Amino acid sequence: MNDPRRHATFAATLALAATASAFTSAPPPLKPEPGFAQGQVLDTRGAPVPGAKIIVDSTVLRDVNLITKTDARGRYRVPLPPLNSWRVYASIEREYHGRTYAFDLHPTTDKTFSSVQGGVSDFRWQLTGEKTGGSHGTYGGTVLASAEAGDFSIEGQAVELTLTPNGPLVDGNPGTTIKAKVAATGDGLGLADVPIGRYTVTARYAPPGETSRALLVRLEGVGEYGERVTGDFTEHKYVRGAYQLRLDVRLP
Repeated sequence: MNDPRRHATFAATLALAATASAFTSAPPPLKPEPGFAQGQVLDTRGAPVPGAKIIVDSTVLRDVNLITKTDARGRYRVPLPPLNSWRVYASIEREYHGRTYAFDLHPTTDKTFSSVQGGVSDFRWQLTGEKTGGSHGTYGGTVLASAEAGDFSIEGQAVELTLTPNGPLVDGNPGTTIKAKVAATGDGLGLADVPIGRYTVTARYAPPGETSRALLVRLEGVGEYGERVTGDFTEHKYVRGAYQLRLDVRLP
């Protein structure tokens, strides 16, 4: 005769065993080990990233560095030559809509260390935020919007952009709609630190004290103007790993 209590006990035992197995299979946190640089790389969801490029760079000697890649668990471990000090950098590349994007990774433990001490440097993929760890700029791209040369009918800072994600962002996650007035960036008027993705863009002209009006928009120097345009970020002409979506706007 079947005893429901026996089945319940058996199911609970299986659940506890599965839980214990999950905990025991998780790798322990890394601790500094003399003579080694080590760490882990996680993506925007917190999953390990295999194949991330790791550069262990000397802070003492010029052009001295050690290069490796993370393993299937997103981890790396590099033996260090003696009598030196080090800082670690990490990056990844991702294919997105036929383009290759390179991303600096955010150091969650950012410090230099000696060969004698050894060190742990972990990294996380971020789509936005200020870069740290010796890098400059932001992890997001810049959307730039300007009138064509010679068009003085638009006050640049009165332009408002709406960016609607056209499919998942570069990391595979869904994006959110961004609506804001442009502001000064290092490359002109626009929106800074935008997660890399494909966006459909509309624009409005909203000077203070006036009724806002729809603007026509296009990719910079490309095609006809329309009520909206869909585009991808492209790499900055002069800065590797910085990305821009450049737009022209005008009144109808």
